[in-house]
Amino acid sequence: MGERIIAYQIGAGMPLVPAAAARDWMDATTDRFAYRCLPLLIANQAGWGVLNTHELMATWVGGSDRESILLRWSGDPPYPASSHFGSGLLTWHIPYVFRTPPSVALAVRGPANWALDGIAPLDGIVETDWAVATFTMNWRFLRAYEPVFFHVGQPICQITPVRLAAVEDAEPEIRPVGDDP
Repeated sequence: MGERIIAYQIGAGMPLVPAAAARDWMDATTDRFAYRCLPLLIANQAGWGVLNTHELMATWVGGSDRESILLRWSGDPPYPASSHFGSGLLTWHIPYVFRTPPSVALAVRGPANWALDGIAPLDGIVETDWAVATFTMNWRFLRAYEPVFFHVGQPICQITPVRLAAVEDAEPEIRPVGDDP
């Protein structure tokens, strides 16, 4: 049995599911050829996805204040995202407090290989071996006045365990390929 990662649910839940291998753009490649790229496939399904629970059309009108993002929801509140920081950042409130083993954190980023036009996910590393609060997933608008859509069941973030020592202690070294024929 592997190391346990615990998700304590706080408030209204967003589904937490194993990250999916499938991507629409990969399905659309000739003969689904993109699925033959093992590194893409492994990245797609590394970790877990947090799924959106409401249809959302979000538009940034170019300002830096919190009111510069217009949010149009379907369904009843509570809504899982807001303009928390302003400056064209859409913030998703992840309704879990995670607990991981010592020295294991969670990399929190957009779903791997899942691009959205007009908005980009921002990466974070959350030290869930000691954190006592929820965290957020943030997306940065790339263009003003162009609506972006998030659909029910769409992953809004992907979380993957990462050993902090692997990040902190790694020392890249460049050598000529002839050193290891």
